[in-house]
Amino acid sequence: MFAPLVPIYISSIYPTSIPGPLPRRMARCTPDMKSALLSLADEVLPLAGRLVLSDLFRSYEEQNQAHKDFVSGKKDAYSPPPGRSFHESGRAFDLDLKALGSLGATGDRLTVFHKLAARHGVTPITAPDIKQKEAWHFELRGSHQTVYDYYAAGKGTNMKPASAAAASAIVSAGLRVDFLGDTPVPGYVQSGLIRLGQDIGNLDGQIGPGTRKALRNLGISAQEPEDMAQAVEALLMVNFPKEYFVAQVDGEES
Repeated sequence: MFAPLVPIYISSIYPTSIPGPLPRRMARCTPDMKSALLSLADEVLPLAGRLVLSDLFRSYEEQNQAHKDFVSGKKDAYSPPPGRSFHESGRAFDLDLKALGSLGATGDRLTVFHKLAARHGVTPITAPDIKQKEAWHFELRGSHQTVYDYYAAGKGTNMKPASAAAASAIVSAGLRVDFLGDTPVPGYVQSGLIRLGQDIGNLDGQIGPGTRKALRNLGISAQEPEDMAQAVEALLMVNFPKEYFVAQVDGEES
C-alpha cells in the first residue's frame, strides 16, 4: 500500500571537492519524478549543460532541521515545517544552477530549463531569474496538483493550497504528517478521494461523514481505513499509473 519511493542515481554537488552521485539518503523519489529527472539529464547534455542536484528527498527529521535552521537565521531560504514540503515526498528537487551551463541560449539559461522542465510536468516556484531566492527549486506535483486546486477553490479551508498538496503527497508515500494523525492511512484515503474528483471537506486525517459519502460515491463499501485505502489505491493506480509504476530506463533496473 502507498505510492512508492524509488532510488535514483543522479549527479550531485556532493562531495564538494569531487562531485559524485546524490547521497543515498536523498536519492529517493516518486516513479514519475525519476522519469522526469533522468529525461531532463539527457536533454540538457546536448545543450552543453549538466543536471546536478543539491537536494531531493528529505526525511521528517531533515525537514524539521531545515525549518529550525530557517527560523534561527542559519538558513536564508525558507523551509516549511515537516508535513508541508514536497521534498518529503520525493517530489521536489534543488538544482545547481551553475551546472546548467548556457543550455545553448543567447538569453537566460534558466528560461530554457523552465521550458524543458514543463514538458515533464516539472514546475518552478519562481520566475526564471537566478537572482531570486528558490530559483533552484522545482516540483513535480503530479495528481496532487488536484489537491492544490481543490483548496484554491475554497473546498478545503484548514490550510493553504500548497501545504495541502504537499501533505497529500507525503501521506500518499506512507510517511508522517503530524497534523493528519498518528498513521498516514486516513489521510491517504482522503487525499486519494480528492484526486479522484470527490468533495470531502478538509483533508484532516479523519474518516468523517464527508469522507464516507465520497467513498460511497465511488462504490466503495469498506468500513476499515486500511480496506478503504486499498480500494481507493486501486482506482488511483488506474488513473495515475506513472505515480505507481516505474518506467524502464536504459542502464537502470526498474
